[in-house]
Amino acid sequence: MFLVGASLVVAVAFIALSAAHHSTAVTTCELLFSTDTSNTTSKTVCGVWVWVQVGVMGLLWVIITICEVSNKIKPPKRSRLGPID
Repeated sequence: MFLVGASLVVAVAFIALSAAHHSTAVTTCELLFSTDTSNTTSKTVCGVWVWVQVGVMGLLWVIITICEVSNKIKPPKRSRLGPID
C-alpha cells in the first residue's frame, strides 16, 4: 500500500510540475510547429494543446487513484473453485 501511495504522490508531483512549466511548453511548441512565433493563433493552439495534455494526465491520475482506493476498500472476491494450475 505504501508503494502505491508513494507512486501516486510522485505522479501528482510530475503533473503539477508539468502545469507549472506551461509557458516553457508553449514556447517549445511554437518553435517546433510554427514558422511565425508572433502569430497569436499559434500561441492559442499551443496553449490549449499543453493544457489538454495536463488535463489528460490529471484525469488518468484520478482514474488510477479511484481504482487503487476502491480495490483496497473492497478487494475482489476469490473464486470458490480454488487456484487454477
